[in-house]
Amino acid sequence: MKSRKLVTLLTLLLIINTFFSSFAFASEHNHKLSLVALGDSITFGYGLEQNMTSPSLKAFPNLIKGNGSIEVTNLGAPGWTSTDLLNTLNTNPNFDEALRSANIVTLNIGSNDLLKAIQFYDMIDTTSPIKLTPDLELKVKLAALRLGEQLKTIVGHIREQTSAPIILYTLYNPFDESSDPMMSSLHNLGEQIVPAVND
Repeated sequence: MKSRKLVTLLTLLLIINTFFSSFAFASEHNHKLSLVALGDSITFGYGLEQNMTSPSLKAFPNLIKGNGSIEVTNLGAPGWTSTDLLNTLNTNPNFDEALRSANIVTLNIGSNDLLKAIQFYDMIDTTSPIKLTPDLELKVKLAALRLGEQLKTIVGHIREQTSAPIILYTLYNPFDESSDPMMSSLHNLGEQIVPAVND
């Protein structure tokens, strides 16, 4: 699982670096390209450093910088759902200003929508294995439908501000395989939920 994530990330970095290299080579002006990163704790780089009050320089948007010809504006926030991002886009003019200057936009949001729908943080307080009940499955399906609608609206808002390419990341299963019964049940739940959402 981890090796697939690493291969996917490295492939994406190669594609983006190639994309930006061609822009930089073709440009007659010596100015930096702008990447605006929108998302949650993954975009922010939460947990990569201690006592974080601002996005980590180790977060994936900064890994895309390459030779430094890309200026990264990391607007990720830990814990954000698609609703939080959409509300901020609609109320914070700094986000629109950043988007208007973007040459590329990354969007990584939605994991917290699903985690909140299944009340994940309450679940991990129990030691019992977690099973995918019909009620839980319905909550996830409804959250996935809402997430899909929110993403359309978010992409529409971004498109109103810029014609830059938008890289929309798919969701991943945040739970690795484990011999621990609770973590194993979480992994199995993730394996059932995430592919349906990504479709």
